[in-house]
Amino acid sequence: MSIPIETRKRWWLLCYGFTSMNEALRGCDMLFSVCDTNKHPAYLPITYYIHTQYGRPFHHNHGVGTIEREIIPEETMHHHRWLMEFRDAVFSHSDSEPAKESGKILNRLVFTVKEDDFIFYTSDPRPALSSYLEARSHIEIIRSELAKRVFVMKKQHEELIPKELGDYLLSLDHIDQPFLPYARPESATLIYKRAMK
Repeated sequence: MSIPIETRKRWWLLCYGFTSMNEALRGCDMLFSVCDTNKHPAYLPITYYIHTQYGRPFHHNHGVGTIEREIIPEETMHHHRWLMEFRDAVFSHSDSEPAKESGKILNRLVFTVKEDDFIFYTSDPRPALSSYLEARSHIEIIRSELAKRVFVMKKQHEELIPKELGDYLLSLDHIDQPFLPYARPESATLIYKRAMK
């Protein structure tokens, strides 16, 4: 017996979502331990990380789809929209039109004219530090919902999960074996193709 490919994709997506929520929570904890105000130099890089990690499973992932919006409780949906809006309109892209959730333009280009020159920068909206306390509670809810679904998948396919200790890769294309032995690389192994002229 094997696990159908579509079921494996679903399992992959749930685990991907769970690990993304873990990372977003780790970002929140780091934010509170490092920053005492939204003017702190580490504030933007850390909040960028929180929004990016949170948004990963909710955007299209080639071949496996996205986490369904039904997983988000109605009472915390505004936190989801806020986390996603900042991810999409501020951190990952630079939208110059008013954002849906806030109704404001989140990126503005500011010019400072000097005597012999001018400098310019993109304004960076910085929510209050307390915003991430509420966001953290929402992220915990989503992580908990994903954990429940991962547990159900584990129970359904428990007899196929390897019994020997070690690392295994959940295969999305190997028909007969859902889990393949995996050796962790000692260094990064990504090689990017370059366009050759």
